[in-house]
Amino acid sequence: MGDTGGYETILWIRDPRDVFVSAAYWLSDQIEAELGCSASIDEKLMWVIQLGRRSNSVQTYQEMYQRALAWAEKPNTYLFRFEDLIGKKGGGDSLTQRDNIGALASVLGIQLSKKELLFVARNLWGNASGLSGTFRNGTIGSWRAHFKPEHKVAFKEEFHDLLIQLGYEQDNDS
Repeated sequence: MGDTGGYETILWIRDPRDVFVSAAYWLSDQIEAELGCSASIDEKLMWVIQLGRRSNSVQTYQEMYQRALAWAEKPNTYLFRFEDLIGKKGGGDSLTQRDNIGALASVLGIQLSKKELLFVARNLWGNASGLSGTFRNGTIGSWRAHFKPEHKVAFKEEFHDLLIQLGYEQDNDS
């Protein structure tokens, strides 16, 4: 990877476990087509976790996260976490959300008034009724309701210390 060429780079990450649960739902029809049969959400989640082993895709999840970790080390790269931007509606913290929206606006060279910042924070997750066109669930840690012991084992086999490297876990005991 080369120099950023004087540009600011914004890197947005999310807990891979939540990403994989989202992918299991999002790719549901594709997974069943590849498997050649209907599958439970548990089977779809395992398929997503183990995708890197059998993928002919352009980029596996392992490669995607390794690239993200490499970019995070580069100058002029600003790392934002989904969990810090989602706010209270998604299980986050309102103050952390406002601080991160302000930091992101600053990186982008946008000056937000307090009223504008609060508007963005209130509407970032979804509209006033809580609906979102981009989130199936959109909450932090929803992986806990989906990951069974076998998913945790498979995840650790495939991704080793990734959660530690990304700052989502302190050790591999979780």
